Amino acid sequence: MMRAILLAVAAAVLSGCAIVDYEKFEGANQAQVGSGGTKTVVEGVDIWNYGAPPRPYRILGMATATIANGPAGPSMIRSSIANKVKEAGGNAAINVDNIDSGGGAAIGQSFGAGGGYATSTAVLIGRITARYLIVRYED
Repeated sequence: MMRAILLAVAAAVLSGCAIVDYEKFEGANQAQVGSGGTKTVVEGVDIWNYGAPPRPYRILGMATATIANGPAGPSMIRSSIANKVKEAGGNAAINVDNIDSGGGAAIGQSFGAGGGYATSTAVLIGRITARYLIVRYED
């Protein structure tokens, strides 16, 4: 019983945080200009979901965010990416790709002696991974 409770708590904690890896860009980093697209503003940061900003920008690095697959996953990834943009000194992030490694849930049950009680634990299976260019506007 205690193991089932600990498993449920661990699953809730792990599914609530996106893990973000950041790699700094090195190389010829002249200003680039995109042709526009769609964006969402998250915590004051432009998150370009499709396309790139139609204004001059410089690439600062690449951020890869991973989280357990679930209904809140995409918004938690965008929030984590917005925080990484601020840490890196940028203004925006440009989505490069998304990988969904499946979904579903694993459910475990245990029953008391004689069938007097039952407990159940559901754990999300699968992960969402998204990669973003972290950029700084130049105008």
